[in-house]
Amino acid sequence: MTIQLIAGHGAGDCGATAKHNGVSYREDVEARTLVGKIALALADYDVTVNIYPTERDAYRDKRFGDLALAGDFVCEVHFNACAYDAGDGKNKGTEVLLSPNALPKSQSVAKALSAAVALALGIPDRGVKTQSLAVQRAAGERSIPAVLLEVCFLDDADDFLRYDLHRDETAKAVAQALATALGVRKKSSCSPWAEADCRWAVEKGLFRGDGDSFRWNAAVTREELAAVLHRLDP
Repeated sequence: MTIQLIAGHGAGDCGATAKHNGVSYREDVEARTLVGKIALALADYDVTVNIYPTERDAYRDKRFGDLALAGDFVCEVHFNACAYDAGDGKNKGTEVLLSPNALPKSQSVAKALSAAVALALGIPDRGVKTQSLAVQRAAGERSIPAVLLEVCFLDDADDFLRYDLHRDETAKAVAQALATALGVRKKSSCSPWAEADCRWAVEKGLFRGDGDSFRWNAAVTREELAAVLHRLDP
């Protein structure tokens, strides 16, 4: 499976802007940074990631007939805006937008994404909403499921400062939600020649892994070696 990640705005359109604690933020920059982190998190899964050219704006490309969709699923990443809120102690939340012609698979992925990001950031889950979306409409016409994630409100201080503290967690939450909803498993990095040995080690309880990943090609620490030796002791 190929997942195409599209960072919102760019090519002269900065999207939402805000200043928090004297630092200026732009939606196009934040979206591209997060897309890079999501792609990195997806490297742990058995999926191909296609990042839409970061120097371009997919919405503008759609208008001029240059939209290059490539994949089995499209996920646009944006940040919401609320006409600025310096912080009132209340978080506004995350949501996912779907085009009216969204395919059924988009609906299940959208719900998973909204819930996962809200949980990772500790902000309200605003759920899934329907809106006319040019890029998604084009994806639907090509029978490609697509969603648009509004991570949080960039110009709400309460929302964005939480995101600023949990960027990596947000990326991992997005990657895991996409993988789970799309039925993508984590990579098995065991070399073909060692598959039988690795299976034996797991069945005997010598290796218990980290979630559903065993990191077979990673280096072994003395602590990990001691744990395996201890499990060998009858």
